[in-house]
Amino acid sequence: KIKEGDRVLIIDDLVATGGTLSSAISLVKMLKGTVVECACVVELKMFIDPTIESGLPSRSKLFQQLGHQDVPVWGLVSE
Repeated sequence: KIKEGDRVLIIDDLVATGGTLSSAISLVKMLKGTVVECACVVELKMFIDPTIESGLPSRSKLFQQLGHQDVPVWGLVSE
């Protein structure tokens, strides 16, 4: 159970577009917790900040739109 003031580490198996992580971050913030960082086993770097021409969604833009740009994300394996 997350309580106000709790510091939270979110762990996921795979991060690509950031949809699952951003939802988890939003949930923690709704419960008045602070996400310290997100740790993932595999990170697909092509989605971090792709060119517009690629047509890929941007995790950086999503996190900015949602106000999550202050939450660090790292992957054990970055591809």
